[in-house]
Amino acid sequence: MKTRLAVLVSVALVAGAIIVSADGGAPVGTPSAEVTRIPIQSDDMTTWPTVSWGEAVERLQECRVSVAGQTHAGDVFLTMRDARHVRTLEPALDDLWDVLSSLPEGCGPRSVWTE
Repeated sequence: MKTRLAVLVSVALVAGAIIVSADGGAPVGTPSAEVTRIPIQSDDMTTWPTVSWGEAVERLQECRVSVAGQTHAGDVFLTMRDARHVRTLEPALDDLWDVLSSLPEGCGPRSVWTE
């Protein structure tokens, strides 16, 4: 069985976070993850257009998101499959993970991250 798998690694770093993403084509149990370090709340990210939490959830449910991330403050950053970016504030910490776990297989972001 093939699956798309995004593994969350929660690492407290001063300047960044860790993304772990799978290529989506490997059989379950096959190591295929790629690790990338990204900045958290860089100047560019804090200027991303803001959308409502409902709009962010809708984009996730429509399978439009390729990368999703959350900060400890509850800021959520989404990169769409068409490379556009948006940000929002989740109503309660970790609401993003509840939405991600409810998505059908193959619909979720390729990568997820947390601060």
